[in-house]
Amino acid sequence: MDLFEINKQIITFRIICLMIVFQLAVPIVSPVISFADEVYKIGAERA
Repeated sequence: MDLFEINKQIITFRIICLMIVFQLAVPIVSPVISFADEVYKIGAERA
């Protein structure tokens, strides 16, 4: 029973960590994606 409780806490902790990382990553990744999209459009126009 104790092992199960510990396991449950570890899983919960990992989910919380993933959520925090995701929240932090979104504002960083969004401009990178839009910048890559702009570069791709410019490249496609020149080709």
